[in-house]
Order: sequence, then structure tokens, then C-alpha cells
Amino acid sequence: MAQLGLQGDLGYAYRHFLHEHGSADDIAQHEGFHRWVFELDYIESQEHLLEAFGPHGTMAPQRKALSHVGVIRGPAGEYDPGNWVYAVMARSLFLGLRPGHPLEHYDHHKDELLGDLFEAILGLAIRVRDGSANTTISRAVLERYVNIIEQCCWCVEKIWAHVQRAGWWLDSRTTTAALRPIWFDFALGPHL
Repeated sequence: MAQLGLQGDLGYAYRHFLHEHGSADDIAQHEGFHRWVFELDYIESQEHLLEAFGPHGTMAPQRKALSHVGVIRGPAGEYDPGNWVYAVMARSLFLGLRPGHPLEHYDHHKDELLGDLFEAILGLAIRVRDGSANTTISRAVLERYVNIIEQCCWCVEKIWAHVQRAGWWLDSRTTTAALRPIWFDFALGPHL
């Protein structure tokens, strides 16, 4: 796969690729991703669960063990989409945070920690569902997190499929920085 050099190059190339090969469903994935990232920002501002699983959070000691249990539910069953997918999702969320937000500096962490944050939430939800864990967080809130995380993952996987078909390889930081303006274009502007 080719590594693109400039974020602007990727933005232009990706827009062109999507215009040539994308469907209305593909465009809806990008719109949906914006909506789900905003939903994640909203629920996190209320519940602070990502922050709790962070390096200095109250649930940090349980993060790694729960991350090994955390999976998303897909059409073919449960699976782990990988830290790259979680990292693109996390970095997209972090780019939109207000200055001074507790998660503002999480963007500096490696993909593995970012993946573990989301996997730990998913793992906690699984453990609460099967009765092997208790928490002060309501089951409804946990299920809302799970739904948002799954929706975001599915959107990022769809975006990644386009990037791979175009023959590109990008790390999570470059992908997030390059595609972020495009997501805003889809969410706020006219379609191609």
C-alpha cells in the first residue's frame, strides 16, 4: 500500500475515491460516524467512564483485565475490531473536546491504551450482563456506551475498507487528522 504524505492529499484523494466508488450507504456511514462521535462526547461528559478507565482513573487497575473480555457484536458474531479502529474513534472524539477537558491529552497515548479504554467499557458491560460484576453505573448507561462504541467501530471499519481499496496505509493519527475535515464536510455540507 502507498503511504500518502500530506493530509490535504489524502482529503482530496479520499473525496475523489468516495465520489467515484462510494454509494449513498457509504456517505451515510460518514454522516453516522459524526453523529456517534457526538453521542459519545455527550455521554462521556455525563458519565466520565472513559476517564475512569484512563491511566489515573478510579477503574484503571481493572482496565487491562476487562479489555480482554471486551468485544463488539457484529452480523457474524462477536469480535475485536482492533486497536487501530478504536484509536481512530478515540482520536476523533479527542480532537473535538473543549480546552481543559479531562480527556484532552489522551491523544498522546498509543493505540493500545486507546483500544483498552473502549474494550474495558465493553468488557464491563459483558460482565454486568452475565452477573459476574457489579458497578454503580446503570446497565442502561453501559448499554448506551456499548451501542455508541459499536456504531462508531462499524463506521470506522467501513472507512478503513475504502482506504484499503484505494491502496493507502495510514496510522491512526494521520487517518484521524486527514479525515476529520471530510467528516465535517459530510455532516455539515452538501454531498458530492
